[in-house]
Amino acid sequence: MFKTATSFILSTAILLATVAATFVFPVNADGAENTSLVNGNFEDGTTGWNVTGTGATFKTVSGVQNENHKDVKITGKAGYFETKDINTWLYQGVKLSAGKYTWDFRIDLYGTHNMVGAYTSLDGIGKGSNLIVADEFKATNDSGVVSSAFKKDTNDYRISLDQGNSHYTVSYTFTLSETTDVYFAIRGNGGACQYIDNMSVLKAYGKE
Repeated sequence: MFKTATSFILSTAILLATVAATFVFPVNADGAENTSLVNGNFEDGTTGWNVTGTGATFKTVSGVQNENHKDVKITGKAGYFETKDINTWLYQGVKLSAGKYTWDFRIDLYGTHNMVGAYTSLDGIGKGSNLIVADEFKATNDSGVVSSAFKKDTNDYRISLDQGNSHYTVSYTFTLSETTDVYFAIRGNGGACQYIDNMSVLKAYGKE
């Protein structure tokens, strides 16, 4: 009987371990839930991403595209977005339920300035009436310093670079009161080159 009981306990333990290994829940260690943003690391080419306007180059790359971009840091692949028309945006739309979210991404930017924003309408990308105002918006450079170059513009959140090259991790936290189609969009000024990577949209638990 002792052997039977021991065998039952071991079998149960093995079964539970198998179940635990099979079901991987989409939750980060800090209690944030992964959303359905597609291909945020750009390892699957341009899948999930769209471009408005004309005259833009968007592709995935594994190395620098210009000899002047030597300090770009790419892990695996990155999205490369080069714009000639100032009205060109790279975007992806996701339906999100009510709650608090953080949109994060890495950007290596070569150009004068850059615009980013989360919008409630595809037609409203770049329009202030459709901009989701951030609870917090910041960018941290590679030295760990939060940049003061970021400011809220009327229609977007703008990065002024003073003709320089900047490398940031961007964090855009916002709150939705109801289920909403959200369009995450990035725009470069005419002639801007951007390497974008490690993009995610995370929902925080217990903050709805």
